[in-house]
Amino acid sequence: MKIIAMSDSHGSNYNMKAVMTLHYDADMFIHAGDGCEDFVKLCLERNLPYIAVRGNCDIFSKQQDEQLCELGEKKIFVTHGHLYSAKLTTESLMTAGSMRQADIVIFGHTHESLCEYIDDKRFGKPFYMVNPGSISLPMNGSPSYALIEIRNGDILINIADVYSNSW
Repeated sequence: MKIIAMSDSHGSNYNMKAVMTLHYDADMFIHAGDGCEDFVKLCLERNLPYIAVRGNCDIFSKQQDEQLCELGEKKIFVTHGHLYSAKLTTESLMTAGSMRQADIVIFGHTHESLCEYIDDKRFGKPFYMVNPGSISLPMNGSPSYALIEIRNGDILINIADVYSNSW
């Protein structure tokens, strides 16, 4: 299963379109807020499967604040992060993911990419924390997204640079 996760597009669709075109064969596209309605519209136009949550800038969005889904036999918790103070610490996000027995926690809000494996007994079973970074307004570096593959029960995650088309 191939999953593409992005976040924080803030009204800039160019990079989202490029990533969707490059990975048209993905099994799921995920947007972790701040530009989610544009993302949903693009997915609907292209008939792409998607999950989207609203962020702090998605004031009029009809999307939920968070979603828990099962993809490739793995539980994935998606939220923007602002409700968990993600700019200050990921501790409450880790707790939220752990409470939901998530294998992967996907969030945005910080505009900085992150891929971290959490194996801390305080949180129970190990899981991944993934912030794809901003697809349009990165805090440092280039616009990015996350490529997540679930194969034979294994999880492979790469943060990809939008402009290099490599991962």
